[in-house]
Amino acid sequence: MRCDKLFAYQWWKVWYEWGCLMGVMLALAIGRVHVFRVCLAVSLGIATVMLMDATNTFYFAWYRLAHGTAMVRGKVYFSGTLITSIFNFLLIICLGTHDEGADADEFAYGKHHTTGRHATAEPELPGAGMDPEAARAV
Repeated sequence: MRCDKLFAYQWWKVWYEWGCLMGVMLALAIGRVHVFRVCLAVSLGIATVMLMDATNTFYFAWYRLAHGTAMVRGKVYFSGTLITSIFNFLLIICLGTHDEGADADEFAYGKHHTTGRHATAEPELPGAGMDPEAARAV
């Protein structure tokens, strides 16, 4: 099998994976992973499916079809797509197991002290919850 037939559109999968990883790094850099985590996980899922398909194709090409240079290229591409697919699975699990935004919202609204313990009771100020005129009288 000729290399131009075997590797015809594999570059698209590589560039799509690169774009997904750049998106993850951009979300990490701006600190907004919790906002884009579903989009990132879905994009990585699509990339993983394409890479798993390429892994299967080049596993077959490595053992059955190719000889010489094409076999070596298939072997390298098979190894790279397999390792990248495993990395994508781990990244999807990391994005899906913990939402940083939930923790940030809890701390932003004062539900936790800086020690991480839940606030049991807030000290009540004199006149809190009263009519403003009655509060001035107190």
